[in-house]
Amino acid sequence: KHKRDTYPAHTANEVSEISVTTVYPPEEETGEMGQLVHRFTVP
Repeated sequence: KHKRDTYPAHTANEVSEISVTTVYPPEEETGEMGQLVHRFTVP
């Protein structure tokens, strides 16, 4: 139980949110990257 107290649920939630944000970037970033890829693909 002592170790659990060291890592409260609040911290775990914050880390989870950050991880999700890092894995799934905003649509704006994806759109920009998609455009770049499209430009490179087009000769």
